[in-house]
Amino acid sequence: MLSNGEFLLPGDNICNIEEALPGEGTYAASGLIYANVTGTVFMDKKKRTVNIFPKVRKPLVPKKGDVVIGQAENVNKHMTAIAVKYLNSQPVEPSYSAIMHISQCTRSYLDSMFDAIKEGDIIRGKIVDAHTIPLQFTTTYNELGIIYALCSNCGERLRYLRRGTLKCDNCGSIEPRKVAEDYGRARL
Repeated sequence: MLSNGEFLLPGDNICNIEEALPGEGTYAASGLIYANVTGTVFMDKKKRTVNIFPKVRKPLVPKKGDVVIGQAENVNKHMTAIAVKYLNSQPVEPSYSAIMHISQCTRSYLDSMFDAIKEGDIIRGKIVDAHTIPLQFTTTYNELGIIYALCSNCGERLRYLRRGTLKCDNCGSIEPRKVAEDYGRARL
């Protein structure tokens, strides 16, 4: 029997089936218990089970309804592409791409995506289709949209003026955006 805290790789022998029952991260075969994942062993003496606590973090797999935060990299008249940096508040390394069609930006009519998003904006969105590559997301809800933006003219931070409008205190520029309800106060 291995002692608690020992590091194991998948397939490593832990103990006989008579010594303990297989728990999380383990499996039994031919009267022996083996590690099923990379991690450290823990024997629960009360329940007489052996478990493996994974050391390798599972990759974040996006699904429909997950919240993403990313930076707009490519904006054209009908679509926006973002580099996703966070998935449900967890950092994503490396980042991946997600796109949004103009019809998924806001509930009201939008003539051009340039009236809602500019390159470099930080956007919070919700995944609507995780089975396509790139992922597809929406910002139609009030809590979704731009959470941080810089002025197109001078590069200074924009402040919230009113719904759908941001203002630069440095140069006085007023710019349209699809802003989230917590613009300027959002935490990553």
